[in-house]
Order: sequence, then structure tokens, then C-alpha cells
Amino acid sequence: MAWDALVVIVNQANAVSNVSSEKLKKIYLGEITNWKELGGHDAPINLIDRESKESGAGHMFRVLLFKDPNVEFPALDGKPKKEKGTETIEELVEQDPNALAVDGVSAARKRNVKLLALDGVEPSKANIGNGQYSLFRPLYIVTDINAPAGEARRFVDFALSIEGQKIISNAGTVNLAEGSALNGLWAAKSKELGIRVQ
Repeated sequence: MAWDALVVIVNQANAVSNVSSEKLKKIYLGEITNWKELGGHDAPINLIDRESKESGAGHMFRVLLFKDPNVEFPALDGKPKKEKGTETIEELVEQDPNALAVDGVSAARKRNVKLLALDGVEPSKANIGNGQYSLFRPLYIVTDINAPAGEARRFVDFALSIEGQKIISNAGTVNLAEGSALNGLWAAKSKELGIRVQ
């Protein structure tokens, strides 16, 4: 029904504004542990992640950046900073000047956090919509395997209608028309990553 993206979020007081994909991998693999290695101050990176690899953001982050949905993050071994939900993760980043986490851009924009550029590309609506920001992902409506009926059908129809898509856009999320360039890019990326496309 729309397009979202995964973003790296940090505390508003953090001086770092960009991270490369390679350095982001090294953070999660425990190879980069201090903000000074990213051009920030001399302090440990307090990495925060979801408890489950199967969460939407957790799963897609592993697939898109590591090309492996089962990759383990050594940087989190033995640390208590694994949280159940997005809201808790965002709250911890808001409170901790040394925190770093990955979040969905639509949720992150509603919080008092700083969104880092990735490989020099800001996670702006325009950059997500045209595919320049690399960690984009589709947002789905999931219904019964049979054709939805009743209220479910009306909701799906509304979400896909001109009015529904306008609401999605006004909320800051890339709607289907704004992300039309992503259809082909996602098909190619899905094939490369072995993601099943419906």
C-alpha cells in the first residue's frame, strides 16, 4: 500500500550525521564500538536492537544490509539492550546520547531522534521514493488468503484509493504513485536477495 525505509537513529545530541553501509555492518558485527570511529566523540556505541529477528524491521534490516535473515549480531552478545518493540527502542534512543538503533522511517519521524544519512544519502521522502536511499521496503496490508470481504475489503479499497493514498503521503510516507520508480528496483532487489515477491 506504500513504501517505507529503514533508518539509523541516534540521539539528537549526537554529532554524527552520516554512516556508511560498511561501517554500519561493522557496528552490528562488533568491529566498531566507539563513536570516534564514525567521527563522533570518544564514547561507546550503545547498540539497541529488537529481541526477535522475525520482527518486520529486524528481518528486513538483516536481509537488506547483510543479505542473511539469520545473521547474528555479536555486538549485542551479553548485553541487555534487546527490546520487544519499536516504541521502547525509540524511547531509549531519545534518552541515551550514545545510543544507535535501526527503525522504520515513518515511525522514527514522529520521535525526537536524529536520522542519519546512509552512504551520504539522506532518508528524505524524495530519496526514498526514487530509490537513491538504499534501505527502502514495501509496506503491505495482510488479509486472509482468500479475497478480503466486508470491513476488510472496504479498508483495503480505501487505503488504495486516491483519498487513502493522499492521507499516506500527507503523513510523510511514500505512497504508491510517489514510489512508482521503486517497483522495478524492488523486483530486481528481491530477485538478488531471494525475497519472494507477491
